[in-house]
Amino acid sequence: MASIFSMFKDSMLDFIDSGSKYNLKMPLPKTRNALGNYTRGDFIVVGGRKTSGKSSFMLHNYITSPLIQRITTGKTEKPFKTHVIYINSRKSAKATIERMVVNYVSTKNKGNKLGVPSLYGFQGRHAKISPEKAKAVLTSTMGIFDTLINKHILTVLSAKKTIFEIEDVVQSVMSQYGTFENADDYEFVYNEKDKDVIPILVIDDITSIIGEGGGPVMKFENAHKLGIKLKTMAKALNMVVVLAVPSLTKYTKGAFHKSSVEEVEPYHLYADRVVIMHNPMETGDSKVLGYEIKDFVNKVTGISYFRMLFVASNYMGASGIYIPYFMYPENGFLLELPSYDDDRKMEKFYDIVDK
Repeated sequence: MASIFSMFKDSMLDFIDSGSKYNLKMPLPKTRNALGNYTRGDFIVVGGRKTSGKSSFMLHNYITSPLIQRITTGKTEKPFKTHVIYINSRKSAKATIERMVVNYVSTKNKGNKLGVPSLYGFQGRHAKISPEKAKAVLTSTMGIFDTLINKHILTVLSAKKTIFEIEDVVQSVMSQYGTFENADDYEFVYNEKDKDVIPILVIDDITSIIGEGGGPVMKFENAHKLGIKLKTMAKALNMVVVLAVPSLTKYTKGAFHKSSVEEVEPYHLYADRVVIMHNPMETGDSKVLGYEIKDFVNKVTGISYFRMLFVASNYMGASGIYIPYFMYPENGFLLELPSYDDDRKMEKFYDIVDK
């Protein structure tokens, strides 16, 4: 009878030898070092209240960045395969596409204040562009997304979905890369030519997912069923599964926000990694991790560009650590902040806030 070590030896050796896994990298170095890059087989839960930045974190790290890397892989780099499945259960198709467009454009430009209102010429503190420029941006970016869909690199769905509908989508996509020997138990074998593909499933968020019993999946039995299903899917299909779970924790005004895995219960019981996003404006914090929050607030709009990530659970690396971000609220583009006492580097961020 084979021991537990011999059962996993070959798959672990294959993983070490698979050089292609290093070509697709998470865009933010500190975040990448903490979370271990795009690790196939991971079930990742992203928690946080509304305005915390959890949707932006997922869009930036698990949708836009891998797609841009896939497009821009040069002839000198070893190519990699990825397929991003983005299910936005909270927004309409139009709203989902608009957000994807402005995030993509800002990421390509390494940050700008282009927002959805910019595309339609509305007034505000977002970037101003002419109608001609807006048309060019929309036409070009939508053309890129169309190409990605036609080449089976991107799948996008919006509006409420049942657990069964999500399963059907995943099975349909994955059938391009291998064979389901038993679909009910996710017994799947990759084609030889597709064994290095990195499938990424992003679900934003649980509030509009309908459970097996017809009810919501926020808590109780449906929540556990969804958690088990997504965990099984990640492991059996060797894919990255990312799920947004809104935090129901009540914050204390004026008290430093101490995140914990309980914010996303019961999903933390099944996740390989749990990260919590936080907007200090929600708790009225004046200072966080050494940063003065007022320095990140636009004096005219009152909008804050500071967000914070807490790594609450992380089976392959450090837990209990905070990572500060500069987030463009106009489009969700993220940058990791330098040390709060590095005045020279911080000055450029303060300039962006004030513009």
